[in-house]
Amino acid sequence: MARYRLYFLAVIPLFLISFTSFGQAVSNINARIDDQNPNIVHIFYDLQGKVGEKFRIEILSSKDNYQGKLQMVSGDIGENQVAGNGKRIIWRAKEELGFFDGEITFEIRSTITFSQFKIIQPTAGSTFKPGATLPIRWDGGAANSTIQLELYKLSTLSRSIGTTSNTKLYNWTVPADVTKGTDYNIRMFDTSDPVNTTITSASFRIKGKGGAGKFVLIGVLVAGGVGAALALSGGDDVVGTTLPPVIETNPLPEPPDPSGGLARLLPALFSIRIGH
Repeated sequence: MARYRLYFLAVIPLFLISFTSFGQAVSNINARIDDQNPNIVHIFYDLQGKVGEKFRIEILSSKDNYQGKLQMVSGDIGENQVAGNGKRIIWRAKEELGFFDGEITFEIRSTITFSQFKIIQPTAGSTFKPGATLPIRWDGGAANSTIQLELYKLSTLSRSIGTTSNTKLYNWTVPADVTKGTDYNIRMFDTSDPVNTTITSASFRIKGKGGAGKFVLIGVLVAGGVGAALALSGGDDVVGTTLPPVIETNPLPEPPDPSGGLARLLPALFSIRIGH
């Protein structure tokens, strides 16, 4: 009978070290030979991670200097593994090794393959105009996923923005016909699993597009001079201003007043409308 001297080692490869600060880790590795079948080994481990994260779990051995994955395995191994304690890999060692006498060390590798989406931009309260670029930034998702992006106003779908690969950035030009409002948000999801991956951004504002203003020139003819005011209206960015009175420095002689001076006390009003 082959004798197995088993040593188990959890190793996080160098390219995964950065994940440890986010709680990803394989720990508490231990193993035992099956009580009923000495050709089978049970390997136990704990996997730490965030809710919604998925991992690829692989196990390699020193028999081939960790060049290839063990094949005769089942249980909590392979794609789409989630965090949890007491996970178990069942290894059919006799089938894998044949006759083997010696020490063997194992390496369990965990690679994060999916994390929940997180929308980074647009941020709460940000403002965009029709015709402007609205950058949509996010994190998470699977590397090969297709992302659907949509514009919502409150809980009502306003329009589909489009689909894209998981590039973490989509620059969207706000269409000219989007109604202005303060309660817009971006909704996104993985098209392969919309139920479990849908996420909504913080609310942001879309302003009305500034257009041509309406100019109204209103003047008041008074004794000794002319007063004029310019009022502007229309469009979000239009402001109003008032012109100073225009004083006649050399007024013309006044004709005789048949009313005996009463008309001079009643100013004549006039207006000129410019624009639309």
